[in-house]
Amino acid sequence: MPEPNIREKFNPEQPTADPRPDRVQTRGASEQISSGKVIAWRRSSEQEGDDLTDRASQALDEVGQRMSDAYERMQAGVTEAFERAKWKSEQLSRRARSRVRDVVDNYPLHLIAGVAGVAFVAGIFLRVWRSNRYE
Repeated sequence: MPEPNIREKFNPEQPTADPRPDRVQTRGASEQISSGKVIAWRRSSEQEGDDLTDRASQALDEVGQRMSDAYERMQAGVTEAFERAKWKSEQLSRRARSRVRDVVDNYPLHLIAGVAGVAFVAGIFLRVWRSNRYE
């Protein structure tokens, strides 16, 4: 019958011998130190992550506010430009109507001659265009 394995089981609380005889260290203490460092590092990284998230959130809020302000300014500018264009076109149409009324009242024969001349030139243009089109 084979001999039972009588290896000693590893006990983390048992001191381990260091190759240097002046230092004796317990394995459990070093694991506690390293696990403490890991826990501290994790807390630090979680805190940094939270800080980063907070800063990103604040930056997004600020960007959103700036975009909203820019949109409102742009909308106000477009509305103002539209109102100005509307006012100028109304003013231009009033002046044009006033001038046409003056010409009709003061120069009726000149107006009729002008319209007849434009119609004659348009007729010649259309005749030439038609003859060139079907050649």
